[in-house]
Amino acid sequence: MNEVKQPKGPRLQFSLKFLMVLVLLSAAFFGGIALQRRETKRLWHEMDDAKRQAQENENKTKAAKLAQLAAEHAQKDKVWAKEPGHYTVTPRRARTEDQQAQRPGERRTERVNDEASKLASFALDGLQRNLKRIRQGRYRAHGVTEGPPGGPKREDKIFSCFDYDTGTYRFDREERTVSGPSRGQGFKGALKKDSMVVWKIGAGSAAIEPPSERLPTVLEPLLDVRSLGFAVHVSLSERFEDCLQSQLDTPLDEAVLGEDGVYQLKWIWGNVAEFTLAIDGKNGFTPIRMRQCDAPDRPPRTSSETTWVQIGDVWVPKTFRIEVRDVKGNSIRSSCMLSFEWESVNEPVPDRCFTWEGLDLPRGTIVFDYRTRKDFTVE
Repeated sequence: MNEVKQPKGPRLQFSLKFLMVLVLLSAAFFGGIALQRRETKRLWHEMDDAKRQAQENENKTKAAKLAQLAAEHAQKDKVWAKEPGHYTVTPRRARTEDQQAQRPGERRTERVNDEASKLASFALDGLQRNLKRIRQGRYRAHGVTEGPPGGPKREDKIFSCFDYDTGTYRFDREERTVSGPSRGQGFKGALKKDSMVVWKIGAGSAAIEPPSERLPTVLEPLLDVRSLGFAVHVSLSERFEDCLQSQLDTPLDEAVLGEDGVYQLKWIWGNVAEFTLAIDGKNGFTPIRMRQCDAPDRPPRTSSETTWVQIGDVWVPKTFRIEVRDVKGNSIRSSCMLSFEWESVNEPVPDRCFTWEGLDLPRGTIVFDYRTRKDFTVE
């Protein structure tokens, strides 16, 4: 039986049409993939541009805040506007792997960027310029000094006057023991370039001595109120220049300017201990908080908080509190709290305040003058 043969023309046309449809579908599919890839790349580029723009805006905002603080300070102090800052903060550099291997217990830190160094230099420059405006002053202070819980406690009444330009100081402390062994009633003291006068309250005699590089223990505390906020000892015997220089000699680890205008500066001592200082840039570049930790994972070993008040164009301490804890930072070993009442700031202090006559010694007190090896009695 003969087979009926279908014509080849229609089959061929159908195959060609089917092949053409496949080609078109493939082109559309792969073209869509390519288009999607291009769209994805475009979106990634837009995201990168947005991130860069956001970072640039953030940097501009920080720079604007810094410039605003500088402009505000320049309006108050034209001298600073003319003189460039001279404090340069040394950034910390990362140790090499070999050095790290030699000291496995040390922390490794990266180098502080230029912006952080500039922030710290600006803050410390403003701090020293403002605090050095305190030249003369008279104040009275009330305070409480305590030992560990259950330990000694005393109340203090302090009178002091000073003139940093002439190197003269007066410091009186009346003590009242609340608990624990009594240390006496206190003392009165005066220091000049040519003499030192010390009298223990209640004693029958006082002493005038030639000046010495090592001050008597009773004359060490609070000779420099500008060091409050820096001091790390309850004795408060540290001087402003020494406290500031110790930070300048230590490589900076971190510097941050907050929205409230407070600079947070951090130093690493020996690559383990941390020292953190908060400086209020909107209120005279005054040190308001200090923290010292023996290790990053421990509570502060020493901490202090200071408030300041503006008198004229000068910022002076208003309240101060410092605490020293045990090695682990758990319990308080000693603390000191002071509140200040200022009688005058940057006004001449009578020279009599720095002499034995100004101590108002009781009648009958014998005064030994070791400079002339003579003595006399107060009448």
